[in-house]
Amino acid sequence: MKRGCMQDRLGWLMIVLIVGLLVSGTDAVAAESAGEWRPMYDLIMRWVNFIILAFILVKFGRTPLKNFLQNRQADIARQIEELEQEKTEVLAEVDQNLKAIDASQERFENMKARIMRHGEKRKKEIIEAGKMESANLMAGAQRKIQNQIYSAEERLRSELIDAAFGIAMERLPALVNAADNERKIEEFYSEIASK
Repeated sequence: MKRGCMQDRLGWLMIVLIVGLLVSGTDAVAAESAGEWRPMYDLIMRWVNFIILAFILVKFGRTPLKNFLQNRQADIARQIEELEQEKTEVLAEVDQNLKAIDASQERFENMKARIMRHGEKRKKEIIEAGKMESANLMAGAQRKIQNQIYSAEERLRSELIDAAFGIAMERLPALVNAADNERKIEEFYSEIASK
């Protein structure tokens, strides 16, 4: 009922507009002889064309346009619902990932503490091993030094003995004569004979 009533009103409105334009165009018809009728005629034809176009669009385009807009509205509502569902899923996944990150952070802290304890223990072991090795190296160095001192003393003794023997060999022939030599030989034989 409303649709038919609206179309009737639209039809009457178009008739009134056309008549109004024709009536208002009487001045343009009277001024025909002046040559100014063409601009008014063009204006009226534009309005007539506009009204025809508007009528056709309202008559034939209203239902498809309304259906299109309703379908579009339903599509947009469905898309919004899907996006809300995706948003909920993403938020749940983000919460789950945050919990996993917190758990992995806690595991990381525990692992870090364990590694630090192990590192401190290993550090102490290395320091102790270094102390023992340095003590062994010091002891070995002291033994080498003692051996070198002993070797140096032995060489010095040997060189002193050789030097003393050389000096004795130089001085002894001048101090010992043949009689001293004979006496020493007799003493030697008497010692051997007593044994």
